[in-house]
This record gives sequence, C-alpha cells and structure tokens, in this order.
Amino acid sequence: MVRFFSGAQGCYQARMTEARRAELARRLAEMEARKRAQAKQEWKTGLRASLTPVLDPLEAAGDPYELVDMSQVHDWIPGWVPWGWSEMPWHLAPVVRGLRWWPHDSPEPDIALRDATARQWLDELANDNAPALIVYQDYWMALRVSKPVALRHLPAALAAMPEYRDVWILSPPHDWIIRLDMTGVIDAFEGQPATPAERTAARAACRAGRNALLSELRRIAAAGIRYRLDYPEDPAFARWPGPGPFRPRWDHITETLRLDMRGEAEARDATARDFVAARPCPTGWLRIQLHYRSTSECRVPDVRIRRQAFLDRSEAVLDTFRRPFMIRPEGAEWLLDIGPVMMRGIG
Repeated sequence: MVRFFSGAQGCYQARMTEARRAELARRLAEMEARKRAQAKQEWKTGLRASLTPVLDPLEAAGDPYELVDMSQVHDWIPGWVPWGWSEMPWHLAPVVRGLRWWPHDSPEPDIALRDATARQWLDELANDNAPALIVYQDYWMALRVSKPVALRHLPAALAAMPEYRDVWILSPPHDWIIRLDMTGVIDAFEGQPATPAERTAARAACRAGRNALLSELRRIAAAGIRYRLDYPEDPAFARWPGPGPFRPRWDHITETLRLDMRGEAEARDATARDFVAARPCPTGWLRIQLHYRSTSECRVPDVRIRRQAFLDRSEAVLDTFRRPFMIRPEGAEWLLDIGPVMMRGIG
C-alpha cells in the first residue's frame, strides 16, 4: 500500500522532530549540570576532609575563617617575585631569611622548629589589622583569617600541608611572602629597595635587552610604525631575572581563534586585523611581548604600539618579528598568540 502525507502532516512531523530535539538537548544540559554539581560537591567534601586538621580547631574555638578560591584573589604575587612559564622560580627571589626544618642528616623533620619559625616570621611581617592568607598549592585554595587567629592556629594549618606541595603565607597587597615546602625549607621573601650598584646593573641589562631586539626594532621603524619600549617593573632586576612573560588567566578567557599560519599571508593578515578590531583596547595601546627569556644580564622589553598602527599595517607587524610573540591590549583580557605554525586568539 502506498501512503500519501499531506503538507500539513509533514510540517507536524517536522515540528515534532524539533520539539524532540529540544527536549533531548534540555535533558542533556540538565544531566551535565547535575554531574558538575556532584563533582563540585565531591571536591568540597574532599577538601573539607583534607583541611580537617585546621578547620576542626577553628570551628571548635569559634574563630571566623573563610576558604577562598585563589582565582578570586587578585595581585597576590608581588611584582618582584620572578615568574616562569609554569612555576615561580623561588630560588631566584631575594631570600631575606631562610631555615631548613628537616635537616638532610635527620630521618625526621623538626615540626616544632617549623611551626615556631613560621609563627615568629608571620608575627613580625604581618600587619596587625590585615587578614592573612594561608595558601595550599595542591588545592589552589586559601584559608583567610585574621592575624591573631592565624598565629593561634598556625601549627594546625601547617599540619594540613599537602604532601610534596608548597604552603604560602601572605597578606596582599603587603610586600612579603613566607613559603614552606615539603623538602624541609621555610623562606621569607620581601621586596627590597635596590642599591645604586644594582640600579646601574639593571640599566645595563635594559640596554642589552634592547640590543637583542635591535633588528626587529629597525624593521618595525622602517615600516613607519612608531613604538615604545617597556621593561618589567623591577627596580632590583640585577639580583634575579624578575617577572617573566605575561601569563593569561586561563580560568577567565577561552580560545576563540585558531589559524594555520602556513596558509596565505593575506588571510593571516586579515584574520589578525579583524580579531584585534573586534575587541576592546581601552588605552589605544597594544603590547607586543616576544617569547624571549629575560635574565639578570639581558632584560628584554615589551614593544608598545598604537592599536591603529596595527590595524593599518598588520602585515608589517606580523612580518617584523622573527620569533613567537603575543599581542595583547592594555586594560582588557584578550590576546593574540603568534607562533611559527599557529595563530591563536584568546578571549
């Protein structure tokens, strides 16, 4: 038997299909939301169990505390602390005081010495009226308490140290950090004013950094693009490499562009230009940061150009630099990462 369906029946079936798809999409979204909520709750439960050594005494004493996700704590690393690509090289920071609480020749750590030292340094460094943060690296979570509460419960807080992970004690924006690691070392780091000799060495490092970019700077000037050089904020740069490359806050921004650089140059130029044109640049300045590792002898600057200059001559900028680099605005969270093979837009 041959069946015939009218146009109305076909439209009805199409609507039923769309409604069914929408219902399936809704159910899938709800299921994913439940999974995320369950995973978050399981993480909170595990975190609570891991921090039991300090949370139980705090709650028993009725002392107020707050658990803070570190993504919510802005500018918690002072500007003088050197950054690397994947970690902070603490061995290059200016150690003001240090102590080994687990001697190499001892089978057991001296926990009493660790706790007493941390408490003494915290008392000396912390402002009486500012909250202290006890940061657990493994959990990327901080315990925020007042200074008196921190001093009372510091041994308990350190008893919750994750194995083979750091604990940092700090109080942003104050200019110090206490760091404890499970190799048995406690260090205190503070920002220190540079000596005249260090400032002289820092100026020499700036000149060396400019010379390292000299060929690129000549090319960009020949293209008619005016630029400024900007060095990392670090008055005592001669003592350690200082802040490394800018690192995006990956928890806040996502990849929105991916282009193979081995294609046509015109497509590359247009894509980069359109990406920059479509995004905010509050100050009108773009910052070009080359993937060039600074050292205490060679302090490589960022190159600042006007946003309009990039929009007018994007091909000149992209052809000028012969090594990977990033373009990012001042005052907005996005960047264009230019590599030898791939261009990535983020934010």
